[in-house]
Parts: sequence; C-alpha cells; structure tokens
Amino acid sequence: MRREEKTGMKSSKIGIIFLVSIIALAGIGISYSGFSDQITVTGTINTGYVRFDIVGYSGTWVWKQISSHTKIVHNGAVALTDLNGNGILDDDPNGYYSDPDYMLVAYSYGYDAVGEKPQHFAFINLFPCIYFNADFKFTIGTIPVFLTGTDLVWTNQKINNQAATWIPTIPGHEPPVVTVTITDQAGNVIYPGQTPIQLHPGITYTWNLQIHIPQDDAYMNAYAEGSCTFNIIQWSECEPTTQSKTITIPTDPQYLTMTVFGPFPPGYGYFRTHLTNVPAGAWSPPIAEGADCVGWCVDNTGPYSTIWTETPYRTYMYDSYSLPTSLPGGWPVQPWMTDPDWPKVNWILNNKGSATPQQIQDAIWGFVDGGYGGSDPVVLALIAGANANPLYVPPAGQTPPSVVAVICWVDAAFYNYQYQTTIIEVDP
Repeated sequence: MRREEKTGMKSSKIGIIFLVSIIALAGIGISYSGFSDQITVTGTINTGYVRFDIVGYSGTWVWKQISSHTKIVHNGAVALTDLNGNGILDDDPNGYYSDPDYMLVAYSYGYDAVGEKPQHFAFINLFPCIYFNADFKFTIGTIPVFLTGTDLVWTNQKINNQAATWIPTIPGHEPPVVTVTITDQAGNVIYPGQTPIQLHPGITYTWNLQIHIPQDDAYMNAYAEGSCTFNIIQWSECEPTTQSKTITIPTDPQYLTMTVFGPFPPGYGYFRTHLTNVPAGAWSPPIAEGADCVGWCVDNTGPYSTIWTETPYRTYMYDSYSLPTSLPGGWPVQPWMTDPDWPKVNWILNNKGSATPQQIQDAIWGFVDGGYGGSDPVVLALIAGANANPLYVPPAGQTPPSVVAVICWVDAAFYNYQYQTTIIEVDP
C-alpha cells in the first residue's frame, strides 16, 4: 500500500510539471505572436513616348539687288507663325523686305498647316543655278527610335499646264537634282538615302529637301506636288508573340530553272512562276519539282526590266530576309541586295485584302522600283500599311497561311545579260 501511495504521488508531480511546461510554452508562443511591425514602400511610374516634335523650319530666299544687278541667296529660319506662304523670315538679313533696292524673286521653305501633321514644303518660282532648300527641324520624344521610309512620291506633275513627268527627269534631258537628307544638330548627314536609321532623344534633327534645276528651257513653267512619309518605331523590338516563319535556302547558291507564264486568274498573282530542276533536299520547306508559284515583278523601269514569258531561265533563289552580299560569277551588286524595304514587301504580300493583282504589283513597285506616283487609294493604303510595319516578319499560325517573298535572280553572269529580277511567294 505504501509503495502504491508513493508511486501515485510521484506520477502526480510529473503530471503537474508537464502541465506547467505546456502552459509556459503556450505563454511564450502568445507573447511572440503579439509583436508586429510593417513597412510601406511607395513610388511612381511613368512611360516614355515616341513622337515627332516639330521645333522649327527654314528655307532659301533669293533677292535681286536692283542697283547692282546682283543676286543674294539667303538660307534662313522661318517663323513658326508663318502659315500664309508669304516667306517672312525670322532672321531677315539686312532688312531686305523693307529695302526697296531688293526684290524677292524666288524662295522655298518648310512650314506647318496650323500646327497639324503633315508638314509641308513650298518651292516658288525656281530657276537654274540655285540650290533651293525646304527644311523642318524635329525631335523624337524620349525613347531612341528607328526611322523608316523616306521615299518622295510625286503626283500631279505638269509643264505648261499639260500633264508631264519632269521629276525625276524629262526623257532626253539632264535631270534636276532632287535630294532628301537628314542631319543631326552637328550637321552630320545621318540619312544618305537608306533606312532604317537610328535617332536619339535630346538631339534636334533636320529634314531637308533640296532641288536644283538644270539650265534647260524644257523645265520652264513646271509644276509638281510631292510628299514624303516616314515613320518612327522604338529601337528595341518586342519579342514576337507568335512564332515567325522562316525558310532555308542554300548558302552556297544552287540554281534551278524558272519559267514565267501569263497571269494567274484574278486575285492570285501578277504572273505564274514554274520551277523545274530543283536541287533535291536543298530547301526548307522543300520546293517541289514542277511547282507553280505566285509571282511578282521587282523591276519595272530601267534597263533591266525585261523577262520573257514561256522562256526557261537559269535562276538563283534568295530569302528576302537574308539578302546576299555577292552574286555568282562575280556579277555586280544589284539594288535589291541592299534595299531595306523587303519587310514592307512581305507585309503587302500577306495583307492583300481585296486588291487586284495590278494594285498589289503597283504597291510592291512603290518600294523596290523607285516609288509610286499614282493616286489609286487601294495602292496608297497598301503602301501606308507597309510603311507602318517596317520590321514586319510573317507570323506562323495565321489563317490563311502567311508567305515569305523569295527573290528570283536570273543568272546574268551565265547569260552575260541582266534580266528582270522577280519574286515568288513561299509558304514555309
């Protein structure tokens, strides 16, 4: 009995100690969870912007000094409030406007249309031996950009009030000198005729159109309307949201035989390109022997615009996104090899809409053959759409399937004659 009592008392003490321990631990836990603290982080976010900010204009004024029978040429700034075409200068030299001994005989300048885009240029009463300029100065916002598309398009040309093309030239006559340049604020020419070019924030750039008329009576009483549209896009391209289509063409050129035939049915292409003697295993995706492809012209003017239908030609193929730097047989570099507008041509091929083959072809020529001078609204819309997508790459997974332009160059070294370059549509 005593042993049992002692044993029971000992068990009770152990239980009490264990209970106290649990309460103590619980107390510690409650105390720890009772402490707290917090911190608040605040901040602001802003985004950059891309835009043309026009900050000034300039031009060329030519006076005749009556007393000395001499001419005075002045290149100066235009007041931003000059919207009436009256040629008032910000820096009128020597007060020529108010001096009766000076007669303003010709001038050119850039100006805006009540502060809205597009900007404008005017060339008034031009005559030979003077380089006339029309400028506007601009900045590009806060983000570095690529600038694309600077081709001049001339419309409504006349001589003696009769329709006549005199820009770029009158056949058989010396051409006028018509140039477009873009310079930075230090005067460095950054646009020598090819795009895309990089522009940076914090720098003032100058777009300049210069015209010089030759000493030739054929250019008297001439008139032309023109425009120059270009776009800017942020310099860092976004990662594509869909997979882009690519093709593989042998890097060591392998020729095949190309024969062009009359046009496809309306809605398809400008002509039909038939391919034979295709090297086996050379292409990805494979181009089948005897394939008929939708074909388009590249050259419409100049000495190399001829290609005969139903005539087989030894031809090399090139990806329009991977242009060659040399041609077989040491043939000279061709303009299409350095043309930056091939992504725009690919955009046109993949966004034809309801355009006719002729309208599509005209839009293609607008980029690879010296510009488009017509007024067809469908063609102009295709050109504008392509200009808005200067870095276009045909996407995968599109319905209908997207295509890639493949350039077909007839082996001029083999024939010792330059035939027209064409393109076909390939669905990778």
